[in-house]
Amino acid sequence: MEIKIHFNHMEPSDAVEAVIKDKVARLKKYFEGRFSVAWNCSVEKGVHTSNVTVHGKNLDINAHADSDSLYKTIDIVMDKIEKQIAKRKDVLTNKHHEKFVATL
Repeated sequence: MEIKIHFNHMEPSDAVEAVIKDKVARLKKYFEGRFSVAWNCSVEKGVHTSNVTVHGKNLDINAHADSDSLYKTIDIVMDKIEKQIAKRKDVLTNKHHEKFVATL
């Protein structure tokens, strides 16, 4: 697992980095091999923004969130990422299941 965290128009914070690393650690259960996460946090006119890109084996997922609090954007983005991964997993599972049922 590789995590890259970038801060634009704000000072890097150890507390924010710790929260992001803790949230990203939850994604390990979805990936068998290596994956990388690029996380970009920024503030512009009082609006906090988080952009996340997850690269895995045969998988690229992007999510974006805006809010008045950086911690809220982190939670929102993680919910979006987990939903996209779960949906992708269901699609693959259903596709393989349909092929198996069709052969019976």
